[in-house]
Amino acid sequence: MWENLGQIYQEHVKGIKPPDPLLDAVREVLAADGAVAAMRHLRKRAPLLGLAEVKTYVEALRAGRAPDEELAERARPAPEWVPPRIETIAR
Repeated sequence: MWENLGQIYQEHVKGIKPPDPLLDAVREVLAADGAVAAMRHLRKRAPLLGLAEVKTYVEALRAGRAPDEELAERARPAPEWVPPRIETIAR
């Protein structure tokens, strides 16, 4: 838990998103085995993405650009621990 505090701080306080962990792996599969294999790989690693979203993600990589941030966000694994929101501060 303590190891992740720096990342949690970057994300929740500073608003800095971590890099897409699947990007490099999907690029490698795309280059080695083609688009269909890359889509299969992405579907296994990011089950929340629908077929159309997976296709859009892989097509962006084929075009030489990164996928939209929304797709990258949905492809990221769920955080292990989400800090509670502080609603009010009382004395």
